[in-house]
Amino acid sequence: MNVPQRASHFNGLLFILLTSLIWGLTFPIAKYLLMTGLTPELLLGLRFTIGSLILLGFVMTQPLRFPRQTYIDGLVLGIGLAAIFWLQMHGLQTTTATKSGFITGFYVIFTFILATLLGDKLNRYHIIASLIAVLGLGLFAYKPEEPFGGWTVGDSQTLLSAFLIGVNIVLTSIYSKRTAPLILALIKCSVVAVVLSAMAFVQTTPEQFDLLKQLSHHSSFWIPLLYLAIFATSIAFWLQCRFQPSLTSTETGVIFSLEPVFGA
Repeated sequence: MNVPQRASHFNGLLFILLTSLIWGLTFPIAKYLLMTGLTPELLLGLRFTIGSLILLGFVMTQPLRFPRQTYIDGLVLGIGLAAIFWLQMHGLQTTTATKSGFITGFYVIFTFILATLLGDKLNRYHIIASLIAVLGLGLFAYKPEEPFGGWTVGDSQTLLSAFLIGVNIVLTSIYSKRTAPLILALIKCSVVAVVLSAMAFVQTTPEQFDLLKQLSHHSSFWIPLLYLAIFATSIAFWLQCRFQPSLTSTETGVIFSLEPVFGA
């Protein structure tokens, strides 16, 4: 099934931390691209289409097989990711990039709960780390001088995406142990590309496509978009699929909770 030998625990920690850094920087970049006036669906469709094509190029250079279970695993993860990114991007329209990053980090506790329910051994250090992460995130997001503590619809959308991220982390821990990471990354990113590109095609107005044509002539549009497509999609999702099997789901969630720190 082309599954590589599992990396050492140290390498797993190191490369998942790198993945967290890459994804942490996406919050201000995504917020910047949304300020151009393009819809979240159109931006995400472009990001994942480019990212999937890059992964496909690497897959075509290697003699990898695609068992039936791989398609099922990739489809499940891809549909979940499409929902996650749709909720995050729409949430960014009514909340700040920094706040979005910190609320997203709540998935550390969701990951811990789900992983424990599915059989991960309880570890007091994991419990302490998860609680500290959630406490810090809550203190950052709460604003007592604003109605409802400053909580917005966008914050609710972001919190729902955080729950789905917890589910995705746990499922990735399971699926990546039985599937080649490059194939799994390609299939799930391709599913996101298809779903969100279809939504963009249906929802995007002619004015939006005209705006996209205008923006395509500027490097200030392509540089952040290519960062999202190459580093935050092709490379980061491959790193996650390759190195997450070396860690527990809770360890992965705690490391990924550093994303908002990198994106602040």
